[in-house]
Amino acid sequence: MTVLETKIGIGALNKTLSQHLNRVAYGGETLIITSRGDPKVVILSIAAYRGLVAQIKEAQEENG
Repeated sequence: MTVLETKIGIGALNKTLSQHLNRVAYGGETLIITSRGDPKVVILSIAAYRGLVAQIKEAQEENG
């Protein structure tokens, strides 16, 4: 599975927030928000989030 990541600075994101959120929600992208070039936050689709939560819960159950 290929994960498409886009990095964008906070200033640029302010101007194009709606466009980027739609790309995450409908295009399967993961958006990494940076501040001064350092990654700070990740925005991913609800489907991707739920998949990660399920994987974490499964791993926790396996590890008791």
